[in-house]
Amino acid sequence: MEMRWCNTTLVEFSDLEPDLYVDLFAYFVRVIPQQVICTSAVPMISKLSIVKAFLKIPFNLIRGKKSISPGSLKFKWKAGQYPEKVDYLGQMAQIDMAKKIGVEHVVIVSSMGGTDPNNFLNSIGKDQDGRGNGDILLWKRKAEKYLIEVSFIPSCSLDVL
Repeated sequence: MEMRWCNTTLVEFSDLEPDLYVDLFAYFVRVIPQQVICTSAVPMISKLSIVKAFLKIPFNLIRGKKSISPGSLKFKWKAGQYPEKVDYLGQMAQIDMAKKIGVEHVVIVSSMGGTDPNNFLNSIGKDQDGRGNGDILLWKRKAEKYLIEVSFIPSCSLDVL
């Protein structure tokens, strides 16, 4: 296998806002015709759930249970930063931009489990009744499918654990 090192002067890190950077991205595509998409909604732990978990430690230990049950911790998303918006709509916007400006190859860095609706990561951000802004892996998978089925740009997906 041939090792290639990335010259960081040829890497452009950017936060995509619709249509604000079309000319800038078009310039970079002339220099670097490939694009790597690496996005993720980032969950935040609920501080109240941490307090509740710590208060339950003595009772759990008396009952012979684990001191803290990871399932008792609750997570939420920053306002407007939920998986559908970041990992699906955001990636679609990047894919559409890539197609518009002539990117020759796209790589999406994604996550394993995108076909498993019962994966624990899909429960993050959901209420106990299953409603809410969760399904991070399912939204990532939808973006991969969009790239494959709609964009017609040569591409690949790297699924990491």
